[in-house]
Amino acid sequence: MTKSTLHSQLSEGQLQTLSSVLDTFICKLDDKNTEKMVGHFQRIAPLTITEDQVRTLAKVSATSLSQLHDDWHAVDEALRYIELGMNKADQEKFLKILQWLSQGSTMGLLSQGKHWTGFADLTLKQRGKLITDWQHSRFAMLRSLARGLAAISMRVTYFALQGQPLHQILGFPTKDPIRSLPDYVPPQGHYPERLVMLSYAEATQPDLHYDVIVIGSGAGGGVIAAQVASAGKRVLVIEKGKYYHETEFDLCESKGFEQLYEKGGVFPSSDGSLGMLAGSVFGGSTTVNWSASLKPQHFVREDWAKQGLTYYTSPKFAEDLDRVCERIGAETSGIRHNKPNQILINGCKKLGYHYDNIPQNTGGKLHPCHWCYTGCKDGIKNGTMNTWLRDAAHHGAHFLDRTRVLRVLTEHDRAIGVECLIHNSQQKIRIRADRVVVSAGSLHSPGVLKRSGLKNPNIGHHLRVHPVSFCSGKMDYAVDTWNSSIMTAISNVAENCQGDYYGAKLEVGGVHPGLFSSLMPWRGAREHKQLMLEYRNFVPLVVLVRDKDSVASVSYDEQGEVIVDFKISKHDANSVMAGLVAGYRVLVAEGARELHTSDPRMPPFVFEVGEEAHVNHPRFIAWLDQLQRFGIPEGLASAHLMGSCRMGISPKNSVVNPYGETHEVKHLFVADASVFPTSTGVNPMVSTEAVSYGIAKHVIHSFNISKL
Repeated sequence: MTKSTLHSQLSEGQLQTLSSVLDTFICKLDDKNTEKMVGHFQRIAPLTITEDQVRTLAKVSATSLSQLHDDWHAVDEALRYIELGMNKADQEKFLKILQWLSQGSTMGLLSQGKHWTGFADLTLKQRGKLITDWQHSRFAMLRSLARGLAAISMRVTYFALQGQPLHQILGFPTKDPIRSLPDYVPPQGHYPERLVMLSYAEATQPDLHYDVIVIGSGAGGGVIAAQVASAGKRVLVIEKGKYYHETEFDLCESKGFEQLYEKGGVFPSSDGSLGMLAGSVFGGSTTVNWSASLKPQHFVREDWAKQGLTYYTSPKFAEDLDRVCERIGAETSGIRHNKPNQILINGCKKLGYHYDNIPQNTGGKLHPCHWCYTGCKDGIKNGTMNTWLRDAAHHGAHFLDRTRVLRVLTEHDRAIGVECLIHNSQQKIRIRADRVVVSAGSLHSPGVLKRSGLKNPNIGHHLRVHPVSFCSGKMDYAVDTWNSSIMTAISNVAENCQGDYYGAKLEVGGVHPGLFSSLMPWRGAREHKQLMLEYRNFVPLVVLVRDKDSVASVSYDEQGEVIVDFKISKHDANSVMAGLVAGYRVLVAEGARELHTSDPRMPPFVFEVGEEAHVNHPRFIAWLDQLQRFGIPEGLASAHLMGSCRMGISPKNSVVNPYGETHEVKHLFVADASVFPTSTGVNPMVSTEAVSYGIAKHVIHSFNISKL
């Protein structure tokens, strides 16, 4: 394992501090705590959790995993994660924090006078107590510090591939046990041919010229490429991520995130209040999403029409939506609900809540692949790589992967091509084009426009994120959230909780041990290990909010690294809470015996042995009241980023016009979720593809206009 470049920047004291932090969150339990944990499971789960599992996990610490691997160490894994997931400024802040923790003088301040020695010199008990004090501090900075250190520690242990010994104790297969076999054959008996990427020599030919260059290969770029190429135009798709053929996907949590996602997985907003997931691979997020294929609802389309974008309530847009769903095979006929999705449905039935199936972009085929967020090795999921981009290739489009567009070239306020760094090198090349379509996603489309000299103040603003919180419920039986199809059921019960259709939906998340360990509250090393041993019994419901007026934006540091600022509004926080209350009621209605938020300050709810679990139980009702007084858990998540280059009729409040063309530069279009005027409230893939389908018509039409 190659050491992180951060390693050489740390003093011995900082390295020791980081090691002690990891071994505080994931530590070897002493005899007293080990026996407590053994006794706990003998009382509540004598048949499902064995004493051997308990004692084996009790012996594991974060750094003890290093002893099992000659070329891997937990500290270096933590530093590598920091290097991947943080921009330079945040990396420097983290190194400074390690310095503060290693010095007695600053530790005195951080511990509010309790400890005047380095963190590593404290006893394990003292370190654990200090972390707990930070979690309950009135100072947001200390709570954020504890949350960040916990996330790093979980990433190093339960998330990393080297955490396989932990996975075995939990009863979890680190890799897809079927599709990782060397002789695996997909259900259809064959894989599609590889898409051909341009070589360095081909891409650096002098005077290379295309009709249209598309920047990005995801839901927006894929549709644009297919439609424009089918109209007879010469098209080049440029993607900063790498192209992987289906046979090359590595179906495990750590490898999948590192290879296919922005910044190697979950990365934080500037203040750490929001953790984000975004695809960074050929096919964009359509390669790694959870197959959910939902159309935008009527109230979303009506909101857009009220802003002057009447196309979105027209029959033509309805036809665009149908065409998109037809091409990606968005159907419900192949759905077989796994246990967590069935629990959502059953709980909703019992409460009279709305529930429905989520169409899957699988053409009606059975798709029992819970590792699909690391790429669909079966080739069944119809992301752009398997649909639109193959259509584009059929019509002669070219593809260039691992290439970052620095800027769009302009002349007389018209786009004339791009300048980019080819194949992850520092080699700059220029490629000419008559039209340029930016489909780099809500994180990067604003950056391309800004680096290209556009001055519209709306660029990067009005970001919408669908803030997500999780409600977790423990059942009396194994649920195995990692088994079978990921997200196949939905409830709209809280979508209109405040009367304006900016509310919450309930879905089911595909949560493997690494992510699960970060979601579950840390109230001490023993308590957290107890929760992890019961991983197989937990149902994680997703509370997804259609954000209305939270303040969020995208900007960039001196190195061009993306920075997301986010502050949730009172309105959107209320929507989160309404969704959480509904979610916990669903879980209890279907028999959950124990409930957790992701915030360690909020106590869990546990039905006592022999006590009937039902939603009208007075103690449960009192717990929900306490939850609402307490407020939403700190630390939200998002996998849906929208609106940072939004569409409108005026440059005063938008970046592109109703045709997707920028207000400032002719022949420069944007086509991805960044043009959404508002958030959609549903997984945005279908909306993105349908909006881009309409923009593609205008790109094609622009050539006809120029001939007049």
